[in-house]
Amino acid sequence: MSEDNKEEFEKKLQAAISEGLRSVKVSSELRSRILERLEAEPRAEIPSGITEESLSDFQGKLSRAVHRTTQEWAAEDEVVLRTESGLSREMGRNVLSERAIVALSSEQVTPEELLDFPDVEEKKRFVEALRGEVRRTTLEKKAPQLARRRVVKALEKEMGSERAPGIASFVSKRTWRRGLSALTSLAAGFAVVFITVFGSADAALASSVRADHQHCCRAAHVRDKAPKGSLEAMVESKFGKVPVPDVDSSWVLRVSRVCLNDEGKPMVHFLYSRNREADKVETMSFHFIPTDQEAQEKLDLKVKQATEISDSDDFPVLGWLDGNWVCTVCSNDMNADELRHQASR
Repeated sequence: MSEDNKEEFEKKLQAAISEGLRSVKVSSELRSRILERLEAEPRAEIPSGITEESLSDFQGKLSRAVHRTTQEWAAEDEVVLRTESGLSREMGRNVLSERAIVALSSEQVTPEELLDFPDVEEKKRFVEALRGEVRRTTLEKKAPQLARRRVVKALEKEMGSERAPGIASFVSKRTWRRGLSALTSLAAGFAVVFITVFGSADAALASSVRADHQHCCRAAHVRDKAPKGSLEAMVESKFGKVPVPDVDSSWVLRVSRVCLNDEGKPMVHFLYSRNREADKVETMSFHFIPTDQEAQEKLDLKVKQATEISDSDDFPVLGWLDGNWVCTVCSNDMNADELRHQASR
């Protein structure tokens, strides 16, 4: 069978399967028999004291318990890597999962158990490429610098001294945010293109550190009421001296490690927690991303002056520049002013 005939056969087969699935319906006779059987079944009485409100409350608590079991109590990525590395050695083949591969990418040294497997690097490249394509399809990657410059120059030419009708400048960052929020009522395609071209570097940075903060909070169990002692901050790294923050003594350092941002680039992460009240644990994350001058120019940040780079009042993110580091601090337990006080110590 030729390639053309094979392709035509596959298309016809897929079309026939799709049509068959769409057209399958239960006969009226079968529906009637099922309904009769259901009607004949005795109905269980609801126990006394059980109401619709109590059932709804139980379902909500059960849902939250399942979420904690599958998310907050999940093993750390490093534990998954060590376990699957040992398992790979015992089985004689590479059985690393995606979580283990991500943890391996952040490690400086490959575990000894994996040295005999030549496909480890190939699997790492595949996972990184796959994650990159997923980010690209969800439009998390910003527009190329050349495209940004062309758009900015075109706008400057149009606005000039005699601003063209219909083009308004956002005179402040607060006004700029209001303009972005108003775009949500416009066509989705236009809004996506607009947000991707303008200001996406700050938005991508904020989104990346937020996601890493939540991931490490779950992995390190920082919501536990009793912290397991304080760690030593990573002062020196292969990227140079880390600008360690001067936080007050109420904070306990729970995580000091190199994580990866949404683009797979390294960032030094310090995660702190403290008990403010008997039933409340506050968390705060500092991220330090080693980068060059060109990358820093894409961000709307100032040298050693914390600037808010997110539009969320519930999960603020502040950023600033310190040498060859892009620094951020974020927390979903404090507001921007409280974070600014911590960053300026």
